Amino acid sequence: MDTIRKLKDMGFIITWKLIEIGLFGRDEIPVLLWKEDVLEYLDYLLSDINDQNDVAIELICNKEEPERFNNIIKRLAANEKSDVTIQKRKWRAYMVKSLIDNNSDFPEGLLDLMEFWIIKMHAPEDSPLSFLDNRKDVQDYYCQSLYDICVEKNRIWLKKEISTIIDMECNY
Repeated sequence: MDTIRKLKDMGFIITWKLIEIGLFGRDEIPVLLWKEDVLEYLDYLLSDINDQNDVAIELICNKEEPERFNNIIKRLAANEKSDVTIQKRKWRAYMVKSLIDNNSDFPEGLLDLMEFWIIKMHAPEDSPLSFLDNRKDVQDYYCQSLYDICVEKNRIWLKKEISTIIDMECNY
């Protein structure tokens, strides 16, 4: 449940679509959750009486039947009103936070951030690395000062993105 706990600690609502995307991947979001993470989360849900208890019990009872377990997750996600785009943005924010929290030193850290935004996320318009286009020489890209700027821009982006996602979800 470490991954799910981290998402919750970021202030995100845990939805079945979020879990489904984490378990199976979707578009640019790779598999980031394992069945064991979900089972730990289900145990957490059962620690309190809530409207998710029946679902948690159904999933736990089917944990030895992978196809049935996966189909239940997919059904729950399909029946939920949460927005897929918001759930994917949560995973993207999670991945950026993981990169920043586990950041390598220069130059590996810079290469990791560039790979994430340019290759894995396909250079979205809201990328905090969009300022890199203004650089003309290769040596301008690969220096400690640029790495420091990239890390700071990613921190700023992450803070804003988390706030935006939470606001969007409250108004959804």
